[in-house]
Amino acid sequence: TGVGKVNAAMTTTLLLEHFQTRQVIFTGIAGGIDPNLEPGDIVIAEQTAYHDMGTLWTEGIEHGGVRSRLTGEYNPIFFPADPELLAAAEQAGRTMKFDATALQAGHRPPRVVVGTVVTGDVFVVSKERSAEWAEKLEADAVEMEGAAVAQVCYQRQVGCLVIRSISDKADEEAIMDKQLFYTMAAKNSAGLVV
Repeated sequence: TGVGKVNAAMTTTLLLEHFQTRQVIFTGIAGGIDPNLEPGDIVIAEQTAYHDMGTLWTEGIEHGGVRSRLTGEYNPIFFPADPELLAAAEQAGRTMKFDATALQAGHRPPRVVVGTVVTGDVFVVSKERSAEWAEKLEADAVEMEGAAVAQVCYQRQVGCLVIRSISDKADEEAIMDKQLFYTMAAKNSAGLVV
């Protein structure tokens, strides 16, 4: 889709309109918010949300959805995954054999977890901001497109699933870690989809 929410929403809309798609799987890399996640681990999004959508007060952001132009109803804060796709991804995650990930602490097999992925138009290099989203949104991973894809699908009543592999820990080392683990993380997320 390219980077960012607008590119993701535009590409998803074109996909749905030109191919009459019934279900969408969106995958790629993300920053790990859950401290137990390491590069190469995979988060299957049970739900997605925007970390930068709502009302910004002095005390911080109050997360909220916007009104759908198709129905006039408010979107939820959390877009749920398609249950059929979620179950299939969980099954695939239990049976897939991943290459061991080389980390500073040694090699370990990637883990597959079900969780919450949050989206915003910034590359995150802040342990404090990640901790805030973990607390307020119960986020496990952060990226820049998933909720936009999920919102378009939700409004068009098309099943959607977001799958992300961790490339960094969304902290002050994220830029360097992403460079080190990008290829391996992308391979893991694509492998699970296949």
